[in-house]
Amino acid sequence: HIVEKKQIRAGLAAEEREERELTRALDEKGRLIIEMKTSLQQIDHLLSSVGKGPCW
Repeated sequence: HIVEKKQIRAGLAAEEREERELTRALDEKGRLIIEMKTSLQQIDHLLSSVGKGPCW
């Protein structure tokens, strides 16, 4: 019975770790997407100031 409890606890700890890693990965992806959008907006702004209009 004690062994079972330890296994359950270990399983929960592993799940929590995975969840944290996933959250971190998602945060990084979100940041990248925001950076990409910002870059696109900057490029767009530069192009429109040169007189080419939006790039899409």
